[in-house]
Amino acid sequence: MNEIQSTITGPRPIEDLAPTLARDLAQDLYTMDELIQRHGLNQTIIRKLLRSKSFKAMVTAARGEWASPGNAKNRAQLKAQLAIEEAIPDMYKIVTDKEEAATARVSAFSQLREVGKFEKAPAEQAGSGGPGFSVTINLGNNTLKVTGTPHKNVAEIEATPEEVDDVPAA
Repeated sequence: MNEIQSTITGPRPIEDLAPTLARDLAQDLYTMDELIQRHGLNQTIIRKLLRSKSFKAMVTAARGEWASPGNAKNRAQLKAQLAIEEAIPDMYKIVTDKEEAATARVSAFSQLREVGKFEKAPAEQAGSGGPGFSVTINLGNNTLKVTGTPHKNVAEIEATPEEVDDVPAA
């Protein structure tokens, strides 16, 4: 048997899997259990690959490439991306925890939005509609923020999460 089942793409020949698996092994960023799950492996396929001289050569070449000084930026970026991905559940907990400070919740939300590549609403984007104005009034724990442009009527009012929870639904 020269194929494995992938839930995404269907059967994949070992020859297609080997370079990706060799790279992942060389990078040493995942546990063996994560690699098995990530690549849809089983013990038979692992044994076959580990006996293969060509697969061993792929892993050795991938390790050399991964460890090369010219790849330092890529290594750092990939490790940072993995760290960010692992932090997402914690960020979600902060966003949804009503016991957290509003500033922490808003900051976590903004960071999640940035990681998820969600665009800001047009009114939030700089330069949308020409020169504009922004007035922020801080009253203790409450903040009133009004922004606008000469070409649009835009008003935004921010409040603490407690105030939002107390507003009756329309």
